[in-house]
Amino acid sequence: MPLDLNENSVFVDVGAGTGYFALPAAARVREVHALDIVDEMVEAIWSRAESDNICNLKPMRSEESSFPLADKVADVVFMSNVFHELDDHALTLKEVLRILKSDGILAVVDWKKEGTPVGPPVDHRFSELDVTEILRHHGFELVETKEAGPYHYLIVCSRPLE
Repeated sequence: MPLDLNENSVFVDVGAGTGYFALPAAARVREVHALDIVDEMVEAIWSRAESDNICNLKPMRSEESSFPLADKVADVVFMSNVFHELDDHALTLKEVLRILKSDGILAVVDWKKEGTPVGPPVDHRFSELDVTEILRHHGFELVETKEAGPYHYLIVCSRPLE
């Protein structure tokens, strides 16, 4: 898989929630920035990182389209079950491009646009094709798409060459 996380990687989890992906990523990378718009989620990750003595995980409160990070810091920007929740894809993706290194990637995991026993209503979901087109429209180049379990898809994109 092209996420290619290693001990030098900086991983940014946008919409990190309780840290389901951010916490295990911290064991594989140099630094994790776990961003969420909900204070309770940020506090939950802080608490877990502290109790597990994880020092390279930085939970942070962010806005949906304003991340408290410097330009071009992320090797991987990761969004799981976030894309369908975004109010303004253009603003959020502009911010992703800002923080993504020139050779970095964006990985989007989201719900398939079909009925499933769990997850948001189907009319709140985006198809894999729709997300791919939105990402292309906002300056990303498709690297790979694949299934990510029975209810989700994964889309991996790079930023265009500068």
